Amino acid sequence: MTMDTYMKELSSSTCFCGSKKQSMNSFCLKCYFMLSKKLRNELYRPIENGYTEAYEESINHLTERGVKRK
Repeated sequence: MTMDTYMKELSSSTCFCGSKKQSMNSFCLKCYFMLSKKLRNELYRPIENGYTEAYEESINHLTERGVKRK
């Protein structure tokens, strides 16, 4: 993904799973709490300093648990 894409996903009010989420939150609460505490903490990193990697890892984690992109 490009930096623009990460910013659009972050500022969106729709989660990866299709549920509503708060703008500037990475995921809805259900998806967020499916992540490990380590991953949840890493989602607070600056976008240019580890956030993108944490977001990609989170998407992989959710996908492995059966969450599908909507």
